[in-house]
Amino acid sequence: MKCVTIISMVMALLVGVLLNGRTAYPAEPVPPVVTIKWLLENKANPSLVIVDIRKVEEYREGHIPGSVNLTYSAWRTMENGITCQLPLKDDIEENLGSAGIGQGSIVVIAGKTETDLDRAHPARVAWTMKYAGINKVAILDGGYTRWTGEGNPVEKGWVKATPKPFCCKWNERVLCSKDCLKEKAGRVAIVDTRLHSYFTGEVKDPGAAKQGHIPGSVNLPYTLAFNEDGTYVSREKLAGPAVRAVGKDTKKEIVLLCCTGRFSPTWWFMLGEVLGYEKVSIFDGSIEEWCRDPSAPIVRGE
Repeated sequence: MKCVTIISMVMALLVGVLLNGRTAYPAEPVPPVVTIKWLLENKANPSLVIVDIRKVEEYREGHIPGSVNLTYSAWRTMENGITCQLPLKDDIEENLGSAGIGQGSIVVIAGKTETDLDRAHPARVAWTMKYAGINKVAILDGGYTRWTGEGNPVEKGWVKATPKPFCCKWNERVLCSKDCLKEKAGRVAIVDTRLHSYFTGEVKDPGAAKQGHIPGSVNLPYTLAFNEDGTYVSREKLAGPAVRAVGKDTKKEIVLLCCTGRFSPTWWFMLGEVLGYEKVSIFDGSIEEWCRDPSAPIVRGE
């Protein structure tokens, strides 16, 4: 029986080679956070697309060989005076198609880790791709910063992807509007991922018109997801603050927010993709939009 199984596996790989003219890769789950070792082992996979989200000039000066550039600014827009909103659906489809991304692609997002914003950007892009229906999206732990820090090869110039027609399968469950949050208040876990001093109102959040937080929300600062070098903390270390904030019930509905929608995707990614919570969404307008509504309550303190 064991011999039959082995022969079947070998035949499947051979068929893949004959059909594709190249090595067939097993359909194994892609970890949500991939290491440099994983990327090096899988770099020849024809389904792999590495998306570098740094600025164009940074990308041209040096990038992971074969990676394509779609800067972070391509994944957000300003709408009705709200700083960080999802781009139009047509624009998201165009971005994905222009990068050579299809429904069967394995996308690895590579950013940099110098600042808090740099560290938060990959998860925002990953969330947007998940919203667009891309199933296999991962973030390179430590990004381009760690890639170069470990002495891995880089290339300069511009990689032109082969465009693919792309039609998104929108996943609206990862998105929550202000009206949706008002309606669900008291029935869902509202998680504010800003710094604790912004949450309590002790320090004024520069992105908010008022000080404090939404009544009933809990604080889970985005900084808890990172090590000092900008890599992610282990799954075990993530679980501690996550359980204290939202409990162990992975089927509980959770709505995340921050100041403008740039930092909350970090915990969306950690809760939903790494820790397995099943009903996690983001209030994209976050505290910035909430505070512009005179009828929306804000409280100070814990």
